Amino acid sequence: MDARSFFVLVSSVIYLFVAYRIYHLNPNRRLNQFYALACGCSSIIGFIEYELLHSVDLEQATFLYKTYNLYFINRIFILYSVWIYAKMDQRLVNSTWAYVFHFFALVPPIVYILSYFLPDSIVPIKALVDGGWTTDPSKVPVKYFLGISWIALNTGLTACLYFVSYRNATNSLERRINLSLTIFSAFTTTTVLAANTLLHFHPDSTTPIYTVPYTLPFYLFLAWVFSNYRLFDVSPQTATYPILESMSDMVILTNPQHDIIYVNEAGLKMFELEASQVLEKNIDLVFQIPESYQLLKFLPSYEVGGKATKELIVQSNYQEKFLLLSVQTLGRKEVVTGYLYMGTNMSIYKEKEQQIQKYNRDLERSNEDLEQFIYIASHDLKEPLRMVNSFVHLLGEEYKEIITQEGYTYIQKAKLGTQQMTQQLNDLLNYSKIRGKAQHFESLNLHNIIDTFIAEKKLSYVDYDALPSSIWVQPHRIYALFEILLIDILPSFAQKEILCIKVLSKEHITYWDFSIQYIGVMPSIYLTPHQHSLHYLLCQKIVQYHHGTFIHKIKQQQTYFHFTIRKK
Repeated sequence: MDARSFFVLVSSVIYLFVAYRIYHLNPNRRLNQFYALACGCSSIIGFIEYELLHSVDLEQATFLYKTYNLYFINRIFILYSVWIYAKMDQRLVNSTWAYVFHFFALVPPIVYILSYFLPDSIVPIKALVDGGWTTDPSKVPVKYFLGISWIALNTGLTACLYFVSYRNATNSLERRINLSLTIFSAFTTTTVLAANTLLHFHPDSTTPIYTVPYTLPFYLFLAWVFSNYRLFDVSPQTATYPILESMSDMVILTNPQHDIIYVNEAGLKMFELEASQVLEKNIDLVFQIPESYQLLKFLPSYEVGGKATKELIVQSNYQEKFLLLSVQTLGRKEVVTGYLYMGTNMSIYKEKEQQIQKYNRDLERSNEDLEQFIYIASHDLKEPLRMVNSFVHLLGEEYKEIITQEGYTYIQKAKLGTQQMTQQLNDLLNYSKIRGKAQHFESLNLHNIIDTFIAEKKLSYVDYDALPSSIWVQPHRIYALFEILLIDILPSFAQKEILCIKVLSKEHITYWDFSIQYIGVMPSIYLTPHQHSLHYLLCQKIVQYHHGTFIHKIKQQQTYFHFTIRKK
């Protein structure tokens, strides 16, 4: 194999490799496909040129030369790649200019290629003395010049599109690359075509038909540009640095040898460090884990993409910080290229958490003492009140003949006061029992509670058909809740005037919704929260134990209590 054939064959293989690589590297799928097809066409053209160099039969060479016109298809793919690269497919959607572009890009080369396959078509080629074939424009000069003219038009359109990309560039690197592409695409292809034309018309010309090696640098340059197409748009890659600098978390980037190559401003401030103290130094020389033999470089995974998260104390420059440290292994395919450390300063949160835990313990201890005091005080005060009530009653009975009506009124008020005080002490006892006694949840039929009240002749005017037959609650506390709402919370004179109490319920996905409505009594006789806070406090506390809410409303001359209970 001579050097010329080897050069053409190697170029074809390189084109094939570029087509494969560009297909997998380019993030824009349509741009990817068009440029991969262009490189694939160039590879095929290279193999055709290789065959032309070794063909000796005119008929076979004629067929290969006709097939060689795939070069025009190649130029179409290149032109459309640049069309997408310049984003003209987005800017000129359904525009007249877009239709003009598509016409000149597609129609002339297709017509020109088809003309070579007509029955009487003459192919302007001739054999070379030392092997191979060359074009002979003198046979069909018009067709040859038409092909050259269209290639010039295609090259001009390509250069214009690159110039549009240059004008719309957003950074200096993009502008320089697009300007280089504009000059390169116009100069390289035009120079090759001009040189070939001059040589073909020279009387002693023996230039063979092969152009693939000459255009290889241009295609390789385009492959690099299109494979890095994502760098020219606003993307996370171009915005990485300002994002890292604006973060409040520490960010450290190391190479595979765990030498620090980047630390953001937050990381330096966290440990009061300077960049010169950190950069190009091993991470374990700058940051240590006190009272531990563990090293930071052993935290990351050895697999690319591996991630580890750990809470630990890190020390540097006499500063200790409690960090939530996340370490990720960076790389491409299976080759590790570095490690990314991201640390959130949890020291403040840890201190606050410890303070809150201490306050909670103190509060729980204080609540226990208070509940114990309430239980003892309310229990011990009931006996003196009972004695006061008894002696006031005896006083009224013994001296009823001499006590005036005004005195009798005072005795009744004293008895009523002791009864109210006794009731309040009972409520305090109930409150301490409800809070202090831990209970287990179990299934309960709410109909049974109402039936119990009716059996004990405490209640006879309630409508409760809508209650659930099975609900997951603490039975003792729910019994106390309904006893307060249906019996205890109403004064005795209100019970005589009440017509009905409706107990309604509605099932939701995650909770039960209950409503107790009083019918037949004006709202003015009902107890308000500030007058009977213990009753409301008891109800709210019981509902809170069941993860619900409790409210009291007066609406349209009717009063009702509304509460929810979470399902199991």
